[in-house]
Amino acid sequence: MFRPQYLVFGTILLGSLASADEGDKGIGSSTVQLTPSISVGGEYRSNLYLDEGEAGGGNPEVSGTALLANPTLGLKVNTNALTLRFGSGYGARQYLESDLQNLNSFNDGRFSLNGRLLPKSPVGISFSDSFSSNNRPVNQPKAESALIRVYDNKSRVGFSIGNGSALDVNIGGAYNYRQINGLRDANGNRETINQRNTYGGVGSVSWKFLPKTKILLDTSYTLNDWLNNEVSTGSEGTEVTVIDDSSVWNLQTGLEGQLGNKTILRLLTGVGGSQYGEGTTATSLTGLGQRFRLDAGLRIKPSESQDIRLEYKRAFQDVYFTNYNLFHQMAMVYEVSMRDRAVISVNGMYRNDNYDGAVDRTDHRLQAGGAFSLNFSEYGAFETAVNWRRLASADGIAGIEYDDLGVTFGLKWGY
Repeated sequence: MFRPQYLVFGTILLGSLASADEGDKGIGSSTVQLTPSISVGGEYRSNLYLDEGEAGGGNPEVSGTALLANPTLGLKVNTNALTLRFGSGYGARQYLESDLQNLNSFNDGRFSLNGRLLPKSPVGISFSDSFSSNNRPVNQPKAESALIRVYDNKSRVGFSIGNGSALDVNIGGAYNYRQINGLRDANGNRETINQRNTYGGVGSVSWKFLPKTKILLDTSYTLNDWLNNEVSTGSEGTEVTVIDDSSVWNLQTGLEGQLGNKTILRLLTGVGGSQYGEGTTATSLTGLGQRFRLDAGLRIKPSESQDIRLEYKRAFQDVYFTNYNLFHQMAMVYEVSMRDRAVISVNGMYRNDNYDGAVDRTDHRLQAGGAFSLNFSEYGAFETAVNWRRLASADGIAGIEYDDLGVTFGLKWGY
């Protein structure tokens, strides 16, 4: 039975507590299998530019409705020489409003892959990569195309010791880049606003000491190198924001496994650190209050038709417009399925972001939503979702707060 995977902007992802692979579904054999799909539908957004609105003293909110088309293609390969999982997708968006035609987008795309050479050998080579290219709207009604373009890529490669039976060790390197490009000019070219290159070493150990429970250890050391360390900001571009290069290290360990027939737990704790800039002007995280990391998740299935997922994360991360932020994030998802024909879910999230560096502020982010899908045939489904999100400034900073309501709906055919 085809089970739709609905998409909601700002969807909560609960990492390793997500549902397992549903088995052999696709075109091909157990060795090579393709899983194509296509969805068509629409989306309404109440605040396309995430403006504060006239009630808050900012720009008026602009709403819009767009038609969407999203084909996807997945690939699985299972051989003695190679295991591979590949997924790709394309996105097209056409607005119905005549004054929003400069937000039309026909070249959004993404792909992800992960695999291992010599999967059954005691020593193999593991690799992964994910790439996305997305257009994002900006409030420039007179521009021919009011879209900035963001490229994001994350890659890893390394040696894998073990074959999944009890003890697995992975040692390798990572390279990520994130590039933000400005509006397209009359010749179709875009200026690169900034680009962050991140590279370094990563390692992990997984010991499955019980059939469905394992101890994890993850560590990394990376360097962040910015293309431009000074960026023009402000409404007229007359202000300058300084963004420092940095080094970051992380170490965390914990437990992930099944506590019973209906409960799965993930509990990882650790520490980390980072340094921004060089010499006497360098700044860094200090004290356990800033360095401490926690990643906890709980999945409960009260019955075959119900699924509850809870999550809490506390960590720090590099930020493109300042040095870093310390965040706390709590999230939940409740899902009910009805005889493999329909799925209803609700979700919610609260996140506290404490930014430090060139920009020093604290933000509160709230999100709530729900989704419904109905299988009308073995390979087809109707999907709809609603999502509300808010950003509120704890410091009363003008111009950054917003509310946004989104509704998506459509039909999907595929595996």
